[in-house]
Amino acid sequence: MSWGRWPSFLSDWTRPKSWIVIAILIRCGNGRAAQLHERLREAGVQVRVANLSSVWTVCYLQPSRYHWMFQYYLRAENLALSWVGTGRLIFSLDFTDADFAAVADRFVAAARQMQQDGWWWADNALTTKWIRRRVLSEMFRARLHRPSDRSAGPPVSTAAIDSKA
Repeated sequence: MSWGRWPSFLSDWTRPKSWIVIAILIRCGNGRAAQLHERLREAGVQVRVANLSSVWTVCYLQPSRYHWMFQYYLRAENLALSWVGTGRLIFSLDFTDADFAAVADRFVAAARQMQQDGWWWADNALTTKWIRRRVLSEMFRARLHRPSDRSAGPPVSTAAIDSKA
């Protein structure tokens, strides 16, 4: 929109009809978010959505280092997130109910697949605080070029090494 059109655009929002349209759009977005939220709950997946009208965000119910991977499961279902972050969806205001139903089907399918693939496993010791500390520790170790405190395989006892010699 050009700067010259701004006065006309802003004057439209002073009309009652414009506020009615906005209220309808907000109600529609909230209703659709509630529908998808319920479908995700019924599917038993660890993801939900929150919205502000047509801008939605993905919320996760349990801590994980791998939430960022959900965008790739969505992409496998032909849904692309906004370029801002890894959990934002922006819906067109001319979406029909059929359009939204197709998006909801794909969103739930992506969430189910990610859960089936084991990325949302639960452990009482796994907390957001623990994950943050672990990632920070790994970053410092990488920066200092020190090996991780965890090896790729099981610990090897020195007795087993000595007996082979």
